[in-house]
Amino acid sequence: MDPGFNPSPADLPSSASPWVRLADAVALVIAGLALWQVLTAGANGGLLGYIVPDVSGRSLLYALASVLVVRHVAAPSPSAFARLRQRWRRASESPAWGPALRAFVGTRLMVFAVAFFAVATVGLVERPGFQVSNNVLVNLPARFDAGWYGELATDGYQWNRTFSQQSNVAFFPAMPVLMRLLGAAVGAREIGKPREIRMARTLWSGVAISLAAFLCALVYLARVGTQLVGEARAEGAVLLLACYPFAFAFNAPYTESLFLLASVAAVYHFNEREWARAGAFGLLAGLTRPNGFFL
Repeated sequence: MDPGFNPSPADLPSSASPWVRLADAVALVIAGLALWQVLTAGANGGLLGYIVPDVSGRSLLYALASVLVVRHVAAPSPSAFARLRQRWRRASESPAWGPALRAFVGTRLMVFAVAFFAVATVGLVERPGFQVSNNVLVNLPARFDAGWYGELATDGYQWNRTFSQQSNVAFFPAMPVLMRLLGAAVGAREIGKPREIRMARTLWSGVAISLAAFLCALVYLARVGTQLVGEARAEGAVLLLACYPFAFAFNAPYTESLFLLASVAAVYHFNEREWARAGAFGLLAGLTRPNGFFL
């Protein structure tokens, strides 16, 4: 620590009680749901028609304000913002998590913003993909091969024992299995719901998996880069990967993020002589894409 730095109470480690941490977590969840409702104008009556149905964005904002007021009256210091800033500072100072978080936050939101405004203003004249919702934002991940993974996660493998046309047996199971598991948690398996709604939930589950995998992949890339070329160059490598023109695919419900994570993590643990972890990530790579066999 800099000897001339005099930390304020907000900068010091907090000993917040469990209920204060719970209140802050609830506030973050409500804020996320409120943002979704505002952006989508209440698409499908809730988050993909499942979480907090029939609750308006205004009601969620009132709930958020109520939670924060009660929390800060009972425990005014450290504030929720100070605790969030403290956690961000701790993470950003980590040699691996710091570069990964900065690259992730600095690029992923931009990709979503550009994609949304491009589709909302210009639209898709040719090859529009498939439609799971009339809402532009909800339908955003419904593009190209995402349909194959969504179909696999929803209905499983199907093959008519002929090679005359493309079949979903050409796609490996790791990504659709994860989409099926996470999708079930947000109602993708809900009986009685139209297939389009269930597919939308499944595809957005795939987006969440891709984003989480990409963030973890950036962390592992920083670690591998530090092993090979040093910390400074590793940070540059992380930023270059996140800014690469085709890196928009890491936002999509495709296998790119998961395969990147499995590959880089396998190499890192192999270099560390952690054979079980290296083997586990190598197996994940092999279950994600055919060229993962080489790992």
